[in-house]
Amino acid sequence: MSEDNRRNRPTLADIARAAGVSIASVSRVLNNVSPISGELRARVESAVGELGYEGKRSSASLQRAVVAIIGDAHNTYFFDIVSGITDQATRHGILVVVVESRADPAFSDRLFQWIGRAPALGVIVCISDAIPEEACIRFRKAQGVPVVVLNRSARMAGIPGVRIDYERAMDTAVRHVVSFRHRRIAFLNGPEEAYSSVAKRLGVEKTLHALGFDLLPEFHITQPPTIEGGFRAMNELLALPPKRRPTAVIATSDLMALGAMHAIRSQGLSIPQDISVVGFDNIAMAAHANPPLTTISPPKFEMGSQAMQIILRQTDTEPALPEEYVVMESPLIVRESSGPCSE
Repeated sequence: MSEDNRRNRPTLADIARAAGVSIASVSRVLNNVSPISGELRARVESAVGELGYEGKRSSASLQRAVVAIIGDAHNTYFFDIVSGITDQATRHGILVVVVESRADPAFSDRLFQWIGRAPALGVIVCISDAIPEEACIRFRKAQGVPVVVLNRSARMAGIPGVRIDYERAMDTAVRHVVSFRHRRIAFLNGPEEAYSSVAKRLGVEKTLHALGFDLLPEFHITQPPTIEGGFRAMNELLALPPKRRPTAVIATSDLMALGAMHAIRSQGLSIPQDISVVGFDNIAMAAHANPPLTTISPPKFEMGSQAMQIILRQTDTEPALPEEYVVMESPLIVRESSGPCSE
């Protein structure tokens, strides 16, 4: 086929425009992925015939798939989310393609170009940073492919989402340690450009203020939300004079909490006798830490399941709900890493 013929060959987007439906709907019809109404099939097949569209084998796998974009693949927090996505997707004969995000500013553009060349049935962004809001909105408008975001604010125009009520979750964590008579409470946070980091900090600050305390500047440490980040952040706090050190630490992730626990033990201190530690995420290893970690437990599987259900609802058999926004609660799981203040 000549270069001119290839350039003029109709695309899925052309079929979608001619049929008056989304690219995701065209993909479902061409790949026979339910749900497909009789009217939808007729409109798409008519447009295919009129435009002379010939499908490409190379794009077939993605046309039957939802793309889930996760953060650090070493963080098992994302495994349960993907499991929830897969549970719903499998029931409808849809595959899930998992892509690990990168800090490279051009990553989202390259990723969405790749998805656009072989349109997916939907895209679920499982991280609260790394993929800019503008990129999600631009891709959704240009390709007509459903996009759902996890743990972002509601300000993304036309992009539905599922998120945790971070402020309420942090309120629960702060009140837990204050109930043990802790007054010097530190917060180990992730980078503040992430929505989740800002929301968690606000939750900590608001609750401390409501209880008559403040989050002291030296007690708010930001590091990457990893084990190493938690280890470094805790060592900063342990460098303070003993009477100025926190007696309780709340971490933005379980990985940071585990790193903090390592730093505390390496200084010959005990948990929770000297310092209580509370995490966030309830990853599998939290229950097996030494001591077992008290942590906020987001409904990760349910979040993934809800996100996939939103993708499925954006079909021609059910009206799309672009403003759909689900907020989920996260209970506190109390284990042995938190206890009464010894002072």
